[in-house]
Amino acid sequence: MTGAVDGFVTRVRELTVPGAVSPDERARWARLWDQAAEVARAAFEERDPDALLAAHRALTWIYDQHFLTPDQGPVEAQFHPAASGVQAVLERAWERAEQARVPWRAEDVPGEPVKFVRWLQEMIGGHAVCGHPLFDHLAEQADREQVLRYLELDAPLNVRFYDVLLMAMVGARGPMRQEMVRNLVDETGDGDESRGHANLCRAGLNAFGLTYDPLATTALHGWQGLAGYNHVVGVALHRRHHWRMLGSLAVTETLDPPAYTKLLTGCSRVGLATLADGATGLAERQWDGPLAFYAVHIVHEAGHATGWITDVVLPRVTAHPQAAYEIALGTIGRLNTAADYYDHLLAEFTAPTAREATR
Repeated sequence: MTGAVDGFVTRVRELTVPGAVSPDERARWARLWDQAAEVARAAFEERDPDALLAAHRALTWIYDQHFLTPDQGPVEAQFHPAASGVQAVLERAWERAEQARVPWRAEDVPGEPVKFVRWLQEMIGGHAVCGHPLFDHLAEQADREQVLRYLELDAPLNVRFYDVLLMAMVGARGPMRQEMVRNLVDETGDGDESRGHANLCRAGLNAFGLTYDPLATTALHGWQGLAGYNHVVGVALHRRHHWRMLGSLAVTETLDPPAYTKLLTGCSRVGLATLADGATGLAERQWDGPLAFYAVHIVHEAGHATGWITDVVLPRVTAHPQAAYEIALGTIGRLNTAADYYDHLLAEFTAPTAREATR
């Protein structure tokens, strides 16, 4: 036993030095990293659509290695050096591209906590993604096939959201932890497994003849949808992006209720809603039907949005003023990637060929 223990830590550390793996294996990794750099340049500097799709498909696959279980798919690459190297190359290029879209400088972010929170809320409310016309289209014009396509595309991040919240819990303290616990309790259906949000989402898909397959996410979405997914999952995975994750989730809590209200209106219009007697509002009428996932979020998320700001963001920037800029970066990253996705989906739904194909 002594022989195994003595020098063990030193030998582990030596894994990172040349010679720890065979030259042939290192050469294969180097070629893959070089290819990743070419893809990253074409994607995030030249904005080539095929390269953007390849980059985000690769990141989605790598990120999901941290969430899948062995029965759902291969997870052996979770900490593989080659995959980690590809991830680092793609993420650095993507982060530079997103940084170029930030509409303010670091010195523009208020340092005083209450002013920062007000500034953050105004930034969210004033962004083009709030009140996006995609949801007016879903409410008023989309046909049944388009509404169903939206429900299917919406599922991967909805099902993954519980896991993202669990990641956010790591290191949380005080009021921040309590607000996250309240979110998790709601996510799990307050002890009723059938009312857990991920299960409600899956049940709704099944009711409409759709399914959720975590391995199919990369084939389901274009690069815009994958970028939105990758932003939320990526900032949750990285400990260095912990504060960005707080800003990203603040956006999610704010956007869902008004967007989902319009979505339910569209579902009712095309005959997907199952109405119940004795309820006053559209959300309440869907509480136990196949659209329960969306009804629950209309009712609950408004409270979570307020709680997230007052019990998560405000205490963080009060205790750590340097967190404000990082929280703001997470917020604008979520807003911009969501806007890209909504713009893309609206263009798809309103293109003449798409409209003719769904009639």
